[in-house]
Amino acid sequence: MSTKPLVGEVAVLAETTLEGVALRTIRSTVRRVLERERVAGAGVTVLVTDNQRIRKLHRKFLKKNSATDVLAFEAGETLMPDAARYLGDVVVSAQMAGAYCRKNGGDVREEILRYVVHGLLHLLGYDDLTADQKVKMIRRQEQLLKGSAK
Repeated sequence: MSTKPLVGEVAVLAETTLEGVALRTIRSTVRRVLERERVAGAGVTVLVTDNQRIRKLHRKFLKKNSATDVLAFEAGETLMPDAARYLGDVVVSAQMAGAYCRKNGGDVREEILRYVVHGLLHLLGYDDLTADQKVKMIRRQEQLLKGSAK
C-alpha cells in the first residue's frame, strides 16, 4: 500500500463504503488488540476495500485468483529492536463482509471488525493452517472482539 503510518501509528484507509463502521471504531479496535496482545504502540495500516481490489492483491501476492475476506502483509524485521515497530498491513473486504452477513445473518460492522482482528492476529504470528491453529486463532479473535481478552 502506498501510505505507511509512522512507527507507532494506526492508519485506516477506506476505498469503499464502510457499511456503517466508523474509521475511528476500526482504529480503536486495532489499538485495543495491540494493547491486549502486548504490542501497544506498534504501527499498522488497515485498508477497507472491495472484492475487486482484494482479489487483485490475492492474485498478485498469493497467486490465488479469488476474492477473500482478509489479507495480512507482515512488514518484516526492524533495524531498531527496542523501538515500537511497524507490523504491516491488513486489507479487508467490506463487500465480502456484507455478502457473508446477507447469507448467514449478523452485523456487517461486526464482521468487518472480525476481519480486522483476524488480520492483526496474523501479523502477530497466529496462523490457521491446521485445525488446532485455527481453533486457537478463532478463540483468541472472538475473545478480543468481545473485549474479554486479558
